Amino acid sequence: MNEFTEDIKIDLYQLDMELMDQPIRFKKWADMATDAEFENDKAKDRWNEITAEKSKEVRKNYVEYGLAKVTDSSVASVVSLIQEVKDAKLAYLQAKHDWNILKNGTEAFEQRRSMLKHEVELYQTGWWSTDMKFPKLEQKNLDNITNNINDDLENS
Repeated sequence: MNEFTEDIKIDLYQLDMELMDQPIRFKKWADMATDAEFENDKAKDRWNEITAEKSKEVRKNYVEYGLAKVTDSSVASVVSLIQEVKDAKLAYLQAKHDWNILKNGTEAFEQRRSMLKHEVELYQTGWWSTDMKFPKLEQKNLDNITNNINDDLENS
């Protein structure tokens, strides 16, 4: 199981520890998202810089790039085909992807916080007490539910 999956899981038998640990876990992933946003911004700036440099170069030496005249669209077309520009764009897109994944992770920790609150409310109402007359789920059904949740977490 990956680190995120381990951090997002809730141990219902240690709610007190889970509640105390929630802010630490959230901060860890929020900090990682902030770092990823910074890397995204740097990659975007670098892509823009390279694109501007190559655009200037193409405008200056347009004949060498096979252009009869300089137009914004022809320069943009040529610049988009330059490998250094493609690489910078790909690096930006990867950084953006990484940032989005971590942003979604921090949102999942907001949901985790909400779930912890609801689990405490269930505990306070006696949901898990042996005196409650709730229909019992068979163990195989509980195992199926647990496996489905774990599968969803691993695939997210």
